[in-house]
Amino acid sequence: DAQFEQTINNIRQSRAKTVDVLEVRPAQIGDVAIIDFEGFVDGKALPGGTGTDHNLELGAKQFIEGFEEGIVGMNVGDTKTIGLNFPDPYHSAELSGKPVEFKTILKSLKKKVMPELNEELLAEIGAKQTVEEFKSSLRKDIDSTEQKRIDEAFKNRLVKKLVMENPVQVPASLLKEQKAALIEDFKKRMSEQGMQEGDFADYVQKWDGDFAKTASEMIQSSFLIDKLAIDHNLAATDADMDAKFQEFATQTGMEIARIREWYDSADKLSRLSYSVTEEKVIKMITAKATVKEVDAKLLKEEQN
Repeated sequence: DAQFEQTINNIRQSRAKTVDVLEVRPAQIGDVAIIDFEGFVDGKALPGGTGTDHNLELGAKQFIEGFEEGIVGMNVGDTKTIGLNFPDPYHSAELSGKPVEFKTILKSLKKKVMPELNEELLAEIGAKQTVEEFKSSLRKDIDSTEQKRIDEAFKNRLVKKLVMENPVQVPASLLKEQKAALIEDFKKRMSEQGMQEGDFADYVQKWDGDFAKTASEMIQSSFLIDKLAIDHNLAATDADMDAKFQEFATQTGMEIARIREWYDSADKLSRLSYSVTEEKVIKMITAKATVKEVDAKLLKEEQN
């Protein structure tokens, strides 16, 4: 229910309109404050630390910690010096942990007004449904996503248990190759999020053992899945692949021919075939395993 309400709120928030605060009152969390500010470090103007008619949503954590809270309670026309410290570490190393003062003028206040969830709003986001149809569809999507998360968590626990009870000797060359692939994938994802090369190198060095352990577990699980698939005749068949393509078509609304075309490469088809084989093996193991229900909170804590 919390995720459902949050999704609805996000939709309304995306179409919110900003209007002037007409009543005379202090700034509060949720307001959009229009401010002029100037930062000073060691009594000198902070390069790049000034702004004029800057729109700042209070509570959105767009500024360093404490700045937005410092504006809360100010009245339009007030001038205030907000004393803070830069975070440590900070992306500008020379400012890490240093005291800073921001001379701030609150020029005006605005607030966001969110529309009701109605068919007009749904039309704006391209949903051609009634409100009740949309809510029903959204709940199904959330439930489906949550079930997939649970299934994935269960599969990971099952495979981990399988590897623990059936350890496989991993060739050093294969381990090195898989570890390098994991690191390269991690580097790509972190670079997209803005991680610097130096920070990345430090992280890889610090967590080198974790990368090696994960690589080893992945290789062992792959060996075991392949062995079980052979022993129990569970390798993906043409019929299995056809069923998977049909499943994708139903989920996405795409034509099967388009989906087949997308998978028309040896690498993509091989990955999908392994995924289908893995599903069949996991299904077999699950049928034979003793499964206990656990508290969802404990499961999340274990995953973290």
